[in-house]
Amino acid sequence: MKIKNWLNSNKNLLLLTVALSLFAFYLGLHSPFYLDDFTSIMESPWIRGGESIDPLLNAYGERALGYLTFWFNFHYMGTSPESFRLINILIHLATATLLFAFLYSIQNDNSNNYRKLVAYSGALIFLLHPLNTQAVTYIVQRLASMTGFWVLLSCYCFYLARAKKMVWLYLFAVLAFALGFFTKQNAIITPLLWYAIDRFAINRARPWRYDIVGLAGLCTVALVVAWLYWPTIDALTRETDDVTRFDYFLVQGPILWQYIGNFFFPANLRLEYGIYSNPYPLWLSVLAWTAHVIVVISAFLLRKRIWLVTLGVAWYYIAHLVESSVIPITDFAFEHRTYLPNIGLVIALMPLVRYLLKLPKQRGLYALIAVVLLLTATTAYRNYQWANPYVFYQNELSYNPDNQRVKNELARYALDNGKYELGLELFEEMLANGNVKLTESLLINLMVAYGNVEEWDKAKQYEQIALRNINRMHPSYRARIYLNQGIRLKETGQCEKAYDSFEQVQRLFNGEFSSLLFRTQCDLRTGNIERARKMVKELYRKRPSDPRVEEIVQQLSSSRP
Repeated sequence: MKIKNWLNSNKNLLLLTVALSLFAFYLGLHSPFYLDDFTSIMESPWIRGGESIDPLLNAYGERALGYLTFWFNFHYMGTSPESFRLINILIHLATATLLFAFLYSIQNDNSNNYRKLVAYSGALIFLLHPLNTQAVTYIVQRLASMTGFWVLLSCYCFYLARAKKMVWLYLFAVLAFALGFFTKQNAIITPLLWYAIDRFAINRARPWRYDIVGLAGLCTVALVVAWLYWPTIDALTRETDDVTRFDYFLVQGPILWQYIGNFFFPANLRLEYGIYSNPYPLWLSVLAWTAHVIVVISAFLLRKRIWLVTLGVAWYYIAHLVESSVIPITDFAFEHRTYLPNIGLVIALMPLVRYLLKLPKQRGLYALIAVVLLLTATTAYRNYQWANPYVFYQNELSYNPDNQRVKNELARYALDNGKYELGLELFEEMLANGNVKLTESLLINLMVAYGNVEEWDKAKQYEQIALRNINRMHPSYRARIYLNQGIRLKETGQCEKAYDSFEQVQRLFNGEFSSLLFRTQCDLRTGNIERARKMVKELYRKRPSDPRVEEIVQQLSSSRP
C-alpha cells in the first residue's frame, strides 16, 4: 500500500499526529518551573490570592486573559508544572489544528489533488518545530502561543467571512482579535494580517491604486496622531529608556535573520540570547535590513504566480512588527517571539510542499517524512534539555558563560533541591565578579540562600541592600523582601519585629498566605493563642491540605486548657 494512500485516512492522520506529539513533548511535560515561571506565576500574589480575580485583572491589564488562565491552573488544576504545561501543549495542538483548517481553506484551487496533505504537512511542521518549543514548554510564554491561537482564529474567521460570504463570522473575527489583544498586546497587528489575507489571498486582481490611496490616507492620519500625542504614544510603546528606537531597530535586522536561520536550521536553540544593547557594526545592520527589503520586494513581485509565498512573507514581517521593529524592549531577542511569525513561514513553504508531493515515485513525500522526523527528534531533544535543569542551564551557559540571570537561576534550582553548598558556591562565584548587578531577584535569592543555612548576618546584609531601594521595586518583589525579612526575624527570636514585616506584606497583598502562616507561627511562639486560633481558621480555609497548617492545628489542640 502506498504511503500517500495511507495518509488519505483522517484516522491515520490523527494517530500519526498523536504519536509524533507524544514523542516530541512528553519529556517537556515533566519539566520543572523555570525563571519567570516563579516570579510571574508561582510567587505572584495576584495568582496565589484566590477569592477574587479583580486584583489580577487590574494588575495585568492588557495581559489579563493570559494570566487568568494561570490563576485557573493554580486554583483548579494544582500547582505542579505538569498541570500548567499540559494546558500549554493543548493550546499548541489547537493552534496547529486551526492552521490545518486555514491552510486547507486558502488553497482554493479545486484542481489540487493534494489539498489536504499539503495543509496537514504545513500544520505538522508548525506543531513539531523545535523553534516553537519555548512558547510551549516555557510555561510563562503561554501568552505567546495563546496570542498565536487567537490571532490565527481571527484571521481564519475573517477569511471565511470575506471569501465564503459567511458575513456573521466577522463578529467572531473581531471577538478573537479582542481576546488576543487582552492576552498579549502584539495581537494589535491582526487588522494588518486581515488586509494581507484580503489583498493576497482573496482580491488578488484588484487594482492597486485603491490600496495606495487608502494606505497613504492611513499613514497621514497616523503621522498627525503621532505628532499630536507623541509623549503619550512614546511612553506606551517602549519597555525601556536604555536604548533608542533607532538602535533597537538596527539590532533587529540581524536578529530577524537569526530567527529565520533557526527556522530552517534549528540548531543552537536557547532561552537567553543575552543581547541588551547593539552588538553589531552598522554595516551589518544595514546589510541585514537591505536583505529583508529584497525579500519583501521579491515576494511582492511573485504575488500573481505564487501568492502563498507573498502572503507568507507579509504575515512573517507583519507579525514581527511589535517586538522586532522600533518598540524598545529590554531583551532584544527571544525565540518565543517567533511563534506567530512562524505561521507565515509555513504558509510561504506551501508551494514547495505541493511541488514535493507531486514528484513521481513518492520521492518528495519521503523527503517530507524525513524533515518531519528530524524536526520531531530535535524538538524531543530540546524538551529533554528542558526536563533536566542542569543540562538546560549548562546549555545556556555554553552560549553565554557570564549570563548572571542563568547563574542566578541555576543557584536557585540547587537551593530548591536542598543542594545549599552548590547554590551558595554559585552565588559567591557571581559576587566575586565585580561587575555583578544586584538585581531584585538576586538579592531575594541571596536572602533565601543564607537563610537556608542559617547564616542570618549575611542574609541581613543583602536584606538591607534591598531595603534601600525597595520603594522603586515592583510590589511583588517588595512583598518577597518583607516576607524574607520577617522569616529572618522570626527565626532569630524577634517575633515582635517580624509582625511588622508580615504586616507590610499584607498591606501590599491582603490575604497573602505565607505571611499569615508565619505570623501565626509567631503567635504560637509568643503565647498569643487566641489570635492564633482565629488566624488558623483563615489558613485552613485557604489551604486545608497544607502540612504546616495541620502542624499549627495540632499545636493549638495540645495547648487547650
